[in-house]
Amino acid sequence: MRTPSFSRQSIGRIGPRLLLSLTLALTLLFATASSVFADGHEGTLPASGGTVEFASGVSIKTLDGASSSDVTVTFEALEGDAVPGDAPEGSSLGSLVFSLDAGGTVLSQLAEITIPYTAADVEAAGGRDDRVSVYRWSPVSGTWNEVLSGIQDIIYKTITVSDTALDGTYAIVNTPPADAPEATPTPTVEATPVTPEATPPPTGGIGVSNSLMMGLALLGMLFLVSGGYVLARSRTR
Repeated sequence: MRTPSFSRQSIGRIGPRLLLSLTLALTLLFATASSVFADGHEGTLPASGGTVEFASGVSIKTLDGASSSDVTVTFEALEGDAVPGDAPEGSSLGSLVFSLDAGGTVLSQLAEITIPYTAADVEAAGGRDDRVSVYRWSPVSGTWNEVLSGIQDIIYKTITVSDTALDGTYAIVNTPPADAPEATPTPTVEATPVTPEATPPPTGGIGVSNSLMMGLALLGMLFLVSGGYVLARSRTR
């Protein structure tokens, strides 16, 4: 049996290819890690496009050429007095209220901001995912306004909105459906019992039925037989 052997020439051909493959794999790994994972409260979007994801689950994705240079975005979760205002009437603020600060950078292309929501939000919205929305705070009007560009993913429970300005304050807002009007009960009408009037039999007396006629005939025949029997006995004496 021949034992496979590798010549120096074959090893020389394999070596550069293996080194090139490892280099490409490591480059791709580090590039992916730097573009997807970010610090808990701050991340950098490269000019070549990429994605940053914060600890809250909020992520921002930009395309190549959306900005002329790298953009640093700061994330801050808001609670209590830090929340700028109450939810619109009939709604409630959900599981996440936060602000983004990109230093006033305006992108040349839309960025995708993906915001997660929870099962508790769905419950607060009357059990309906479509009643969970993303709102943005307007400092001018002092109100929350729904972001109509939101695209919902009910499988992963996320809402993705698009904007060229990353600075702003966002919130998950839950709006349960309006209560259905109560059905008006149908009045129940009690039926008054009606006593049927007795109808007198038609005039002309009581009619004789066939069964009664047959009974009388049988009775007559019985009398005749009995009388004949008694008469025959009396003659034999």
